[in-house]
Amino acid sequence: MAYITYIRLRNFINIIAVCLLILAPNAYGQKLTHSPYSFYGIGEAGGLDNAVFSAFGNNFVGIQDSTILNYYNPASYNLLAKGQPLFSFGISSRLSFFNQGEVQEFAMTSSIQHIVMAFPVKKHFGLAFGVRPFSSRGYDFYSGEMVNSDSIVYNYSGSGNLNEVFAGISTDLFKLKNTRLAVGMNAGYVFGETKNVRKSFIYSTTSVNPPGGIDERISHLSTFHYDLGFYFEQNYRKHTFGLSGRIDPSQQLQGDFDYNLFYSGNVNNENAYDTIKSNSIDSYVQSASSYEFGLTYKYIIDQNAQGTRKLKSQLLVAASYGNTAWSGFTAPFNDSLPFSDAQKITFGVQFTPEIDFFEKMSTTKFYQRIHYRIGGYMNTLPYTINGNQLTDKALTFGFGIPIPTMRSLSSINLGFAVGNRGTSNSSSLNEKYYGINLGITIAPGITERWFRNLKLN
Repeated sequence: MAYITYIRLRNFINIIAVCLLILAPNAYGQKLTHSPYSFYGIGEAGGLDNAVFSAFGNNFVGIQDSTILNYYNPASYNLLAKGQPLFSFGISSRLSFFNQGEVQEFAMTSSIQHIVMAFPVKKHFGLAFGVRPFSSRGYDFYSGEMVNSDSIVYNYSGSGNLNEVFAGISTDLFKLKNTRLAVGMNAGYVFGETKNVRKSFIYSTTSVNPPGGIDERISHLSTFHYDLGFYFEQNYRKHTFGLSGRIDPSQQLQGDFDYNLFYSGNVNNENAYDTIKSNSIDSYVQSASSYEFGLTYKYIIDQNAQGTRKLKSQLLVAASYGNTAWSGFTAPFNDSLPFSDAQKITFGVQFTPEIDFFEKMSTTKFYQRIHYRIGGYMNTLPYTINGNQLTDKALTFGFGIPIPTMRSLSSINLGFAVGNRGTSNSSSLNEKYYGINLGITIAPGITERWFRNLKLN
């Protein structure tokens, strides 16, 4: 006698196949940022925003829900109900308006944000696996100075992404009627390439392909990475209190690092470069350690609707604080400005008019099933310009729209952000941005299970 576990949902398989076909050719090619600040280190950490959490003010660690796949906090995977795996797919866009003095520039970035699947195992365990951005680099700008009677121009450009293929596991340390403590871990493989290039040449109105020098620094990472999480939850009648956390310890990220110095009669033609100096080493990046802790409060509200019908509403309030020790970051051939430690403060609110809409499908209206979200965040960035540390502030809002066909946990999530990055100095580089994020969560219906045990005689 033998047992076989299989996936029975053909449409689900087709969706995964399409997503992987989209992701595969773009794993290295997606441009996840246009920020000049991605010049530093190995680029900007992470990717664009997740649709669910961006609407909450980027509250990552504290949101624990069986209908949401929270891969930021791996302790959440075992919250999924038995027979209710989730597949999550996200696309994000950002419209950026850069200005420095009288100079202004517009840039738009759009990319796949994540592809992740999670499912419960046995009674107290949960598993997840997927792909997510790790860091990204993308910028192109000029500066100049006068040397004697010549005008020297410097062109700075950067490109490349680091992605992470990961798997995670979570389990309960203990689970009582009203109390629960769970821990989890993500372990992944980080891969990809990032590049910084500086071209210097004498400005000339008569030549569009001037001679000059090229400074090139390339990082190829191929390494193991892990992060840890936990959450604690205490229920008391209509009240639920939560404490969550995520820790990403400082780690040695292994890779190959190249430093090249060229001279060329045409700085815009790589085939014409003459090598002055070249150095390639096997070494590592010492990543910055980070932690984030969050508090949540849920309250169930019984309220009257039309006639004698009652609504069971829920209010969710979440806040978090995080710190990243960027001062401990090191990388080969890295002579950029030193980093400063960065802090993060977030706040978010969600209101759901009817949380039992499955049981009240025939009596609830569409707008009563939606999760309404609003929030904000204030971060300090690890970059210091002219003695001023940069900040990132934004207001956020969004919606979670359940798709209750066949009583499934599927949903469409939208998250929007309006923010500003930079300093209070108008002569420094500042960025005003608008984030638009779409997330799709797919789950099986009540009459259909993706994973099922069959008995063969």
